[in-house]
Amino acid sequence: MAVENVNHIGDLDPTNPSGASPKSEGDDNIRAVKKAVKLTFPAVQGPVTASHIELSLLKGKTNVATKEDIAAAQLSTSIPGVNDPANTGKFLAAGGAWASIDLRGAPASNKGNTGTTPQVVDYKDGEGQTITATGAHSLSVTGFPVDRLSGVLLRMLGYGNFTLTTTGISWMKADGSLTTNFAASGITLSAGLSMVALFSFGDGVVYGKPAR
Repeated sequence: MAVENVNHIGDLDPTNPSGASPKSEGDDNIRAVKKAVKLTFPAVQGPVTASHIELSLLKGKTNVATKEDIAAAQLSTSIPGVNDPANTGKFLAAGGAWASIDLRGAPASNKGNTGTTPQVVDYKDGEGQTITATGAHSLSVTGFPVDRLSGVLLRMLGYGNFTLTTTGISWMKADGSLTTNFAASGITLSAGLSMVALFSFGDGVVYGKPAR
């Protein structure tokens, strides 16, 4: 048979050469295979260390895959939701949940009416909280992080109409001293709107000071 005229791997016929082909064509066939390999992979000048799985990631690409493409594909096989459009712009938080960062301002919450039920200002409920007093009650704090500056701006409605007692808050008096007894703090709350800043330096102490 005549030696195959090939340019690329796809031109090679796996049935050639036949057993009847003359041995003198052996060197021609070897050169044809080498030519097809070199023309098919003209830019390969060294060892290719990618696995068959990594090479298969190129399937369907209209241009050369980047390292980021490969890393993202590998990541998506072990972490659900990586390629979900619903998670665009989000990050993977502790516990495997997808979360987003809202930079429009600190979150705020309205804790509603109190009655005489003790109220708790929990830092995780937001850095802006509103409580409406409809009865005398006690107020305490929780959730302020350790070793981190944190604060809550507390909007208090109707508090001037009732007696307030507090637990776990060091109130800053006008002379700079502190008291945990709100009645001794010298702070007067309005029957309408009062604003109080509660803050901590992460040392386990939550300080309170009127903001309005």
